[in-house]
Amino acid sequence: MLLAKEIVFAKLASISGHIISATSDLPEPNKTVTRTFYEDLLTDLRQEINAYYSDLTEKTNMLRVIIMALQQYGLLSGFVSDGVALRNLTGTPPVGYTDLTALYDCNGVLHNFVSTPDSTFYQGSFAVTPPDTDNFILKTFIDDVAAAEKIEQTKRQALNAWINSTNIYNAFMLIFEQAQGSAGASVRDIAASIYIERHAKDVIDFYGLDVYVPTYLRS
Repeated sequence: MLLAKEIVFAKLASISGHIISATSDLPEPNKTVTRTFYEDLLTDLRQEINAYYSDLTEKTNMLRVIIMALQQYGLLSGFVSDGVALRNLTGTPPVGYTDLTALYDCNGVLHNFVSTPDSTFYQGSFAVTPPDTDNFILKTFIDDVAAAEKIEQTKRQALNAWINSTNIYNAFMLIFEQAQGSAGASVRDIAASIYIERHAKDVIDFYGLDVYVPTYLRS
């Protein structure tokens, strides 16, 4: 399931509220130093989350490519020309083959983030700002969100390569060389399997991507 940015931002606000409550009895300067430290980390995390949701170029480009690969395979897998059919896909399907949302969910990081108790993010108070943030769970989430898009790009490329690992090129040559053949696939069924069953339409609608959806599946 794709996670709405509003849900993630509500979690950020909840963590901030917890930290304010947890530091309410601290003396100064501990209270101000501690609250400022955590708020700075929350601000950095908010910026990385915004960046992930706003980075639509690669999300759009690779979804178009993956949909095209699935369309080609769907059409050719049911096409027979001169008794020869497309070689079936083999091996374990990569992540995203049955559910494309798995390639567009911030690598699962945000689901983990919103399910983590608020109290986990408060790791003590300070009189002086810590010079190193690496041991703080908020910093871990900052780094993981920042890396998520690149990781997902690699997964999308792997899925596209796997779908295209069949003899699609040779199948096209054979079809056009023989100038005949029979197609056993229903185009509407292929479209439904991609856009509905594999949730391509959910990804497109969620991010508002400029990716074609057949008119009969838009409602």
